[in-house]
Amino acid sequence: MVNSLRRRILRATALAALIVLAGWFIFTQVNNDGSTPAILATALAPWIPVGAAVTAVVALIARARLYAALSLVLVLFAGITFAVFPQWPAAIPADAPRITVFALNAYVQSADATSVIDAIRDADPDVVMLSEMGDINRAAYIEAGLAEMYPYSYFVDDELWLSGGDIWSKTPLANPRRIEGGTFPLLAAETTVNGVTVTVVSSHMYSPLSNRDRWRADHLALGDFVASMAGSNLIIGGDFNASRGHGPFDSVRNAGLIDAAEQTLWGFQRTSWPHEPVPLPVLTLDHVLASDNFVVESTEFYEVAGTDHRAIVARLALP
Repeated sequence: MVNSLRRRILRATALAALIVLAGWFIFTQVNNDGSTPAILATALAPWIPVGAAVTAVVALIARARLYAALSLVLVLFAGITFAVFPQWPAAIPADAPRITVFALNAYVQSADATSVIDAIRDADPDVVMLSEMGDINRAAYIEAGLAEMYPYSYFVDDELWLSGGDIWSKTPLANPRRIEGGTFPLLAAETTVNGVTVTVVSSHMYSPLSNRDRWRADHLALGDFVASMAGSNLIIGGDFNASRGHGPFDSVRNAGLIDAAEQTLWGFQRTSWPHEPVPLPVLTLDHVLASDNFVVESTEFYEVAGTDHRAIVARLALP
């Protein structure tokens, strides 16, 4: 009697969860960025396969095989749609030229200098891309050793939005410029690393929760730049305030670019926000995108004190 009641409760729970998760998935497919709820639902959608997998286990315990099968179908469909499974890139030749980039949102100049520099030293990137920068934290990072490690730099401070952008490099930067149309500074420059010339872009998009039109316009400006650089070795890193499934972000990513984290990490390993005040990142807002002639060797995230974003580090190669 007790076991029968328990199974009925578990069966009802599995059915309710399946309906909610399936409805959530369908909602993201018909309205992924038309409203604040849709934007949030899409940003959190990579967790649907996780919920569906748990639902399948509950259904199996309740001996509800149909619910379990439907849950596993949802795991598959949502997992593919939101690329929660790693792509497992092909082996990279040992002599292939490599480049490593580091991108961080410094949270309105609040990221702790020691923590930032420690993360950069540990990751040892060739290029560092920073957003939400300004005179105060830039001076602190330079004092902590940033300019000694990266003698070449290009940065623009935005007096209107108080959110500057930086590119720091071990190798000389050529043709530094601000990409037109971005709310915050979208910065680009060329640099040559291990014999390969690469265009690097420091990215920061407006929050869609504050102004969806600005958010879309920022992605459109970046997309136009990507289109103008067709055929180039291109790497873009930073805070996109967007995830796979958001139309504006997908339009940029689908223009011949790959998402580094998607190549080597499971969906739950790619989350970057919020890191502070509670270290419970559930959204994937920070990305490194690269032209599809690159192969991703690894992607890592670093926790940095004083900012609500985790830093992303991508190690790329040209086979």
